[in-house]
Amino acid sequence: MKFALTKEELARLIEALRRDEDAEESGDGSFTVDLYEPEPVVSLELYPEKNGYSITAAALMDFSEELDGWYMRDRIRDEEGLRALDQRLRAKFLGA
Repeated sequence: MKFALTKEELARLIEALRRDEDAEESGDGSFTVDLYEPEPVVSLELYPEKNGYSITAAALMDFSEELDGWYMRDRIRDEEGLRALDQRLRAKFLGA
């Protein structure tokens, strides 16, 4: 799902993602971002585009004591869930 940003907002978002320890940039320009707060914990993949970005994958995450790590619980595919992730990204990285 695509989300619109101004050119300036997109530049700020990319800069903030590159500085964040819970975001990783891939060679194709996409980012994998883990959002721990506020709960629920989610992991998502986003692709910057000309006028914004697209969330191409998203999932709720759970922690396993046995595995001592996070694992994917449920994919987020519905429009409402993806819009909520957009708001969390904007709040964390753009202060919106």
